[in-house]
Amino acid sequence: MKRIVIGIMPQEKIRERMLAIARGTYKPKPGEPKIWFTSMKSLAEVLSDDNRCSPLSMNHSLNRSSVSRRLPGESPAISHVL
Repeated sequence: MKRIVIGIMPQEKIRERMLAIARGTYKPKPGEPKIWFTSMKSLAEVLSDDNRCSPLSMNHSLNRSSVSRRLPGESPAISHVL
């Protein structure tokens, strides 16, 4: 199983960091978190049993066209589904 590194930081600091990366004034170092949460509470909500996927749902992949068919009208803003 692959290990992921997460970080917890206030939302304003996350925003400042992302903007600095976009401007090119900050380059993340290897090993720095790629996933950020604003609190332990928000992390706990994501990791709760209610948000877990079953192995069956993990095998059912969605692509842009299948998501578009499920949504009414066109959905050109959808670029990927996590």
